[in-house]
Amino acid sequence: YDFSDNDIHKIQDIADNKYSTWDWNFGYQAKYTFEKMIHTDGGNIEFHLAVDKGEILDCKIFGDYFNTLETSDIENALKNILHREDAIRDALQKFKIDDYFKNVSLDEIVSGLF
Repeated sequence: YDFSDNDIHKIQDIADNKYSTWDWNFGYQAKYTFEKMIHTDGGNIEFHLAVDKGEILDCKIFGDYFNTLETSDIENALKNILHREDAIRDALQKFKIDDYFKNVSLDEIVSGLF
């Protein structure tokens, strides 16, 4: 099939406005679990999330990182918020991340949750 420029524009518009949205990719899904490990200068950090309809119901963090404060504070801050970058970033802004994950940035933590 030979796609015209107009066809390609329509396809891209549908992809951008429907299939690339948070609602399509996370919000309408049934329960799911999310697991990811990231490698940082501060060590390996593993995230386990239980999510339902886009809301984080439970969060567990494991790894070989060094910390001064208990990461349960971070786990609790992530519960009952949307599994969205902006919501997670907002929830974690109040924490001094280096106290929970030595030599790890907020950006690294946020990227580990997606």
